[in-house]
Amino acid sequence: MSNISKLEREAGVKFEHISAPQPADIAKAVGGDDVEVIILVVDSVIPVFKSSAEELLNNFGLTPVELLPKALAKSIGYTEIKHMSLLSFMENNITLHLEVGRPVYTPS
Repeated sequence: MSNISKLEREAGVKFEHISAPQPADIAKAVGGDDVEVIILVVDSVIPVFKSSAEELLNNFGLTPVELLPKALAKSIGYTEIKHMSLLSFMENNITLHLEVGRPVYTPS
């Protein structure tokens, strides 16, 4: 019986497993906050940026549904979703938890 199962049984509660947030989850959460702020932008800014938006739509083959998420991502500082270690926050690394039934010796 695992320690979690034993703790659940003794405490009389059932724990829900929730994974650590991934970079895409964090971007989605931050982007949700950004949506509320965008709605507050006054319509007088539309003419200033309208020609740029039309150029993007006409010259780069993007649909409005593709263009808007890119604009939202850029507005919150994302140009790509980078995968990183949850422990060290180093890009292109992952975090592993290794359990073995015997000692692991390293050359040091």
